Amino acid sequence: MLEKGKLVPDAEITGIDGTRKHLWDFRQACHLLFLVGEPDTVALLSVKLAERQKTLTWLGIQVFATSQTLADYPTAGYAIDRYGELIEIYALDESLPDKIERDFLNYEACHC
Repeated sequence: MLEKGKLVPDAEITGIDGTRKHLWDFRQACHLLFLVGEPDTVALLSVKLAERQKTLTWLGIQVFATSQTLADYPTAGYAIDRYGELIEIYALDESLPDKIERDFLNYEACHC
């Protein structure tokens, strides 16, 4: 079970673009917004998030989306910090980009 503030388990994942990664590939490199859901939903949210790429880059957030079914990761958006700890779990809806920006700004303000 995933808990906020705890290290997330590693998983080998295939992105919607076909790239294969491990979640821990992002550790010590950047924050991660990991989207898990139906292909149409994660593709739409990826486009909406790409519209905010300048802000995401400034905050050090990389988005990785998959439609792969993962036992430890039910359908949702997972905000994971650069140390591999879970910050928040989000519903995959249109408010996601605003919530991500708000929560990572708050995270950076508290951890700088």
